[in-house]
Amino acid sequence: MLGITGLGASFFEIEESLVVLQQDLPMIEWTRDYVIVANFSLFTIVLIPVMAVWCFASRIARLIMAVMCVLPILALGSALFIGLRDDDLLFGLVVDPALTIFATVILYLPSSSRWLSQERSLDPTVFK
Repeated sequence: MLGITGLGASFFEIEESLVVLQQDLPMIEWTRDYVIVANFSLFTIVLIPVMAVWCFASRIARLIMAVMCVLPILALGSALFIGLRDDDLLFGLVVDPALTIFATVILYLPSSSRWLSQERSLDPTVFK
């Protein structure tokens, strides 16, 4: 979820992303096009383990996603600790990390574990 919301937010705030990238990487002359390419690159990096689990039933990718879930757990814990008084912060600080944690927990349900442990083989008749 973090990748999708980050991609969406970056398109609504291209100028802010441009300023941040200029501060973080001043050796590159950032334009709006470069910012869009950088945001899609970040989205693709987040999407790689998701596709590895979905398409290839990779148990290692499932473990990587669990490790990547540490930051949303910390974000959700800190948001609940400080309390929220602004409705605009609700999605970014509570809903998004909660959905990320939920999606990661689904990967460790018994039915998901059975699906990941199935032996997969190629059917040669598919290629004829």
